[in-house]
Amino acid sequence: MKNSKLFSLLLLKVWLAKGHLERGDLDQAVRYMTLLRGEPRRAAADWLREARLLLETRQACRALMAHAAAVGVEALPQRRDK
Repeated sequence: MKNSKLFSLLLLKVWLAKGHLERGDLDQAVRYMTLLRGEPRRAAADWLREARLLLETRQACRALMAHAAAVGVEALPQRRDK
């Protein structure tokens, strides 16, 4: 009974992660996959590492784009009112 329950929870976590991936929500998929334990966690370790790296890269890109936009606005000529 206990193994059946654990297997059901494992399938639920993977199913939820898959659904989020299909909708483009990598962040939430990683959250669900992080809940895995034992052998399933070890099996997913490479995927989790790569997914986290992708999320970190996206975050760094957003920060760089925000910085570039702020610097670009500062470089615009200032309007002078009379």
